This record gives sequence, structure tokens and C-alpha cells, in this order.
Amino acid sequence: MTNKIKKIILTHTLIWLTGWLLIAWMIVDEEYFWGSLLKSFLFSSGYAVLFYTNAFVLFPKLWNRKRYFLHILAVSTMICTNGIIFSVFMPPKPLPTHPYYSNAPLPHAKHIPNHNPVGPGHLPNPINHHTPGGKIPQPPPQDTILGLPTPALRQFFAVVGFSIVVCFISTLFQTAQETQKREKKELQLEREKLETEMRFLKSQINPHFLFNVLNNIYTLSYIGSEVAPQMILKLSNMLRYMLYEAHISRVPLAKEVVYLSDYIEMQLLKDDELNVQYDFDNINPQLPVAPMLFISFVENSFKHSKIEDLDNGWINLKLYTIDQTIHFEIHNSIPQQVFTKDHVGGIGLVNVRKQLDLLYPNNYHLDMKTSDQQFSVFLKIELPKIGQMTTA
Repeated sequence: MTNKIKKIILTHTLIWLTGWLLIAWMIVDEEYFWGSLLKSFLFSSGYAVLFYTNAFVLFPKLWNRKRYFLHILAVSTMICTNGIIFSVFMPPKPLPTHPYYSNAPLPHAKHIPNHNPVGPGHLPNPINHHTPGGKIPQPPPQDTILGLPTPALRQFFAVVGFSIVVCFISTLFQTAQETQKREKKELQLEREKLETEMRFLKSQINPHFLFNVLNNIYTLSYIGSEVAPQMILKLSNMLRYMLYEAHISRVPLAKEVVYLSDYIEMQLLKDDELNVQYDFDNINPQLPVAPMLFISFVENSFKHSKIEDLDNGWINLKLYTIDQTIHFEIHNSIPQQVFTKDHVGGIGLVNVRKQLDLLYPNNYHLDMKTSDQQFSVFLKIELPKIGQMTTA
């Protein structure tokens, strides 16, 4: 248990202890002192159960899921149940009845003469003792509402009113807690994003890859190939995308596809007979997606497939969309002998999963499978139904 959790528990304990003592002070009865303490403790416990049930059960499971009516109904039921329990099973002490209308003996009953027809020690007949007009006074009406004692009803409404206040405070408490968690998560996402951008800038297009591309372009230029200017332009576009657009939270899917295509074509410069197949035809180009999201999977395939082996090495890549869902699949061969093509570069597939957790929590499914001869990645991202982006 961390010090922060201990501090929170101590704070809540002190608050409820103060509330218990305050309620005890309001309802204390010198004749029933310990009973009053027990009653105030039960009152405080009921409010505490109401507070934490609303804060940690009803509010997250109903209100946050936009089930507003069920949340209000559940809270109202708990509040009324609280009031009924405390009013029926712990009713307030009834007010004393005036001795004038009581048959109980008076404290000085022994001093009353025995000429009272009612009996010794009781009040005399009121008609014979200073009764104006000679009429017998009627006792006051019973203190009831709808057949229920008024003190119990007053206690019921008092408990209900205070319970409403407790629920309101618990809702504010949980709202503040969730806001704080959300802000903390956003800060963490921003920090992770900055760290990811730094990894990309420092190692995604690593020197090994960049030098190979430049050497290949130099060779094409030396032999006078017409492809060389196009490759230089593609490399420029890749670097521009990394430097100036990778920091944006979302980009059109079309831009991500262009970047992947350019990366693959750069890899094919050294040998256009490499067995690499890719399909980006069935996509919605305007869907927003996090930049540099798929390149790690592609880079991983080129690293570990031994694509230079024209007989056994291969890569098969497919990216397509269905409505608001992006599907990404990539398969590559696994060489019989383990080798490492490049020790530098890439953020790793483990960090990609962490990045997906931060960018698309509960909205993606990632499955990576390894067999004797191939490695496969299946990624599905369900995008929220928001406005589509333009590719301009």
C-alpha cells in the first residue's frame, strides 16, 4: 500500500469520524447516551454506504455509460430505503404527553385528598376545577400525517434530505477523481507521444537504411537511370512526413499509405525481384489515423524475413477498411537459420502495443502469430464515428 493510498484512507476515516461525532452531538440524549452514540454510528454508516456505492459502483457503471435514468432510479431507491430504515427501525423518541391528559399518578399524588372520584393520586375531573364554561377540555389531536407519527416522518425527510446531499457530494467527488485520472492519462499520452517521436526521429529511419537508400540512389544516378529523381523525391517526402507530420495526433489514412508505399519502394531499390506483395486499394483515404502506426510492423518484416533469399524469403502486406474499421495484415517468412539483419532502429513490437493502448484504448485488437515458417500480424482498429479528414 503506497503512502498516497494510506493518506486517502486516513483522510476519509477522519471525515466520517467527524460526521459521526457531529450527528451524535445533535441527537445525544443524556438518559440514553450510549444508545445515542450507537444510533449516530448507524446513521453515519448508512450515509457512508450510500456515498461509496454511488461513487464507485453506480456512477461508473451507469452514469458514465449514459444510463442516466437507471442511475437516478438506483440512487433514489437507495435514498428512500435509507430513510425508511432509519425512520421505521430507529424511530425518534416520542415527545412526552402533558400530565393533564394522562392517567399516570402525579409525583405528589400522596398529597391529593381522597375525594377525587377518579381515584386517589389522579387528576380531578376537569369540569369541577376551574374549567371555563363548564366544558370538558378535549386532548390535543394525535400528532400524525397520513396515519404515521409526525416525528417519524420528520426523521424520514431529514434522512432523505441529508442522503441527497451525500449523493451529490459523492458524485462531485467521483467526477473530480475521474477528471484527475483523465488529465493524468492525457499527460501520460503526451509524454509517451513525445518519447515515441524521439525514438522515430533518432532510429526509425536508421543510418543503415538511410545509407543503403542513398547508395542505391547514387548507383541509379551514376548509370543514368530515370528512376533516380523519383527516388530522391520519395525519400524527401518520407523525411518531410516524419519531421513535420509525425507529431500530429491524426492524419488521413492516405498519407500513411503513401509513406508505407515509399518505404517499400525504397527497400526494393536494391533488387526489384524481391518477393514483396502489398495491397492498399480498398481503403477509405479520409479516415483519420495516428501517424507512423504501421511502419514498425513493415520494418520488422523486412528485418526478419531474410527477404534477400529470393527462393524462400517473402512478405505479404494488406491494408483495407470496412466502414470505420481499419484492418492491417502482414505476413513474412521465417528463415530456417536465425539471424539479425540490423541491430539499430525501430521502436519494437512491444512498444507498438503500448502505443496502441494509449491511442486506441479498448478500440483495437492485435494478434501476432508465429509458426515454423511464417510470422503474421493482424491488427484491427475501430475508429469513432467522427468527421472524416481531407487529404489536402
